[in-house]
Amino acid sequence: VYLHGLVRTREGKKMSKSDPLTCIDPLESIRDYGTDALRLALIQGTGPGQDLRLYPEKLESCRRFGNKVWNAGRYILMNIPSGTSLDPPQNVQNEAARWLLHELDLLIGKTRQGLEAFRLSEVIDNLRSFFWGKFCDWYVEFAKPVLGLQETKERKETQQTMAWALDQCLIILHPIMPFITEELWDS
Repeated sequence: VYLHGLVRTREGKKMSKSDPLTCIDPLESIRDYGTDALRLALIQGTGPGQDLRLYPEKLESCRRFGNKVWNAGRYILMNIPSGTSLDPPQNVQNEAARWLLHELDLLIGKTRQGLEAFRLSEVIDNLRSFFWGKFCDWYVEFAKPVLGLQETKERKETQQTMAWALDQCLIILHPIMPFITEELWDS
């Protein structure tokens, strides 16, 4: 059970189910944005003891992040052979892969600290920054030409690194976005 402050509108007005002008219906939000997006929106940007602001643009932003996780996950799964080990890569030679694994280690450490202190919003901010920026925008884009190569050591190392990084990100994200992560794990 995670207790949080009041749910408020963007302007700071307290939401009340008896006032349709201030209330966002969670069932409509789930229909329009998805359950995982609503769960993420309820955690993101909320510190301990603070009130939570919820509005359609925040829900849309969380839906877009869920789409990014889904699309990146499907792309990675399409480009790694079935049975690829989910163990951390060893003796990595590629500089970009070493950089990503270092950044992933930092993320895992920050996540552990954030969870122990119940700073869930901080955990999500760190994961979102890593996943969208460092992992997808940099590493996966860098990896695309390598994935087009014939079976080489560099390609195998890249596939192993992507598989490990995706797995670790899904583990961190699973308590907040269980439906997307579960679907990707089952793929």
